[in-house]
Amino acid sequence: MVRQQMLCVLTPGWTGDTQTLPALKGGLDALFDSLGFVHFASIALLPPRPGEPDTALPSLMLELAIDEGMQTPLLLELLVARGLEALWPLYGAHADADLPASREARATWLRHWLTKHTHGANGGFVGARDRTVRQIHSEHALYRAVRDQATRLTTEQRLDSEELARRLSLWAVEADEFVWARTPAPRSFFRRGGLGRALALLGGVAALLVAGLAAAWCLKSAALAWYWQWPALVLTTLAVVVVAALAALLLSPLALSALSAWRRAWRPVSQSLKHWDRARHARATREVPRAHQVHPMVARCEAELIERPNHIVSLTELRSPCVWHGVWLRLWLGVITWFGRWCFVNGVLGKARGIKYGHWHVVDGGRRLLFCSNYDGSFGGYLGEFIAGATVGVNLFWRRTRLLPRRAAAPGHPAVQHARDFPPTRCLAWHGGCEHEQWFKTYARDSMLPHLYLYQAYAHSQAEIERATALRDALFGPRNPVNDDIIARAVES
Repeated sequence: MVRQQMLCVLTPGWTGDTQTLPALKGGLDALFDSLGFVHFASIALLPPRPGEPDTALPSLMLELAIDEGMQTPLLLELLVARGLEALWPLYGAHADADLPASREARATWLRHWLTKHTHGANGGFVGARDRTVRQIHSEHALYRAVRDQATRLTTEQRLDSEELARRLSLWAVEADEFVWARTPAPRSFFRRGGLGRALALLGGVAALLVAGLAAAWCLKSAALAWYWQWPALVLTTLAVVVVAALAALLLSPLALSALSAWRRAWRPVSQSLKHWDRARHARATREVPRAHQVHPMVARCEAELIERPNHIVSLTELRSPCVWHGVWLRLWLGVITWFGRWCFVNGVLGKARGIKYGHWHVVDGGRRLLFCSNYDGSFGGYLGEFIAGATVGVNLFWRRTRLLPRRAAAPGHPAVQHARDFPPTRCLAWHGGCEHEQWFKTYARDSMLPHLYLYQAYAHSQAEIERATALRDALFGPRNPVNDDIIARAVES
């Protein structure tokens, strides 16, 4: 499931030293490389909650994005078995003082400790659907080899798309190192044959049937209360249907006229709302710092990831009352994650492309929202995609959060100096909100935390991953204009 592909190990009251993390990078990299199913991993320090005493310690976050189908107990078992030496410096200070120094005792304690503090995502999105780390590496190697072969073929002579695709396909079939690619790229059950759309349609039909049955039950109850005979119920139902159909037929011109009049009357109100929104937006950009004012440590983390997938860790507080907003937040996270998993299966969050992983965790007893994501491009472009393509989801999630003043998790880390509210929304959170671009970007920037360690199994963009999979299926699939065009586009881009 989506939620089990993205995990966070949250250790409250962490007593370690952040200065030791750079020395652990080599061991952690070797651990995740040896596991072979970790796409991304990061470590960050979460500051204490606002209002906690100055003696409160931060929490250590270990984020993992893993292959689909990997069960959490097996993951933790492999982590401890292969990475005890790399992980012990992070968590060993929490062990009992009388714990035996043997490897077996430490491994048992660490396994129990990680199990206790591991959280599955309350909501998640996976862009690289149905792809393992090994598959991504193999398909990218095929993609590079095909491009090199295409360069050699086109250097010798000019070839049209059909001939080039035929020669590349013949070359790939004869190459022994690409035997694995002759099997079509795996797809989950709900991604084969467009079944996701069929399920969504069936869900809509089921909802209409439920509504119709509810209306019929109400009509039956009313008829029985008056007549107490089933023939009377049938006649009453037919009469209501006929009258409703005639009324709809006769009143349709009146309804259209009324709709037109309502639209004319609503136009001034709509214009007033737009002017009010613009004024509120302008005021917000004057009253809050500009979005490009980034904490130096966060800016340094982003600068280190140029030409690689970027990474964000965002931590916000739930609005009061936390129980009320926490229930609604979990509900919307669950609903959207379910639809993304079973209905909208093409790995695109709204219209936002380039997002590899995104996951939300309600932490600290339901008082804070933690968001982690890996994405292509710059932070501004990433938020721009959210604004353009996933406005409703952003509003539904983050409108229930706010930023309260909090101290830094460690010296040199960002702190929140002033309280921040998510931009106001209207119409049940469907409009407004993140559409106030500068306000939203400032809010997101102020919520960000730097990563102290980051592991990336690959540096390929989401577009390259999709293109490599499509090229694999086109090369070893039947020769037709569609597959020939896919091959030509892949080698020319």
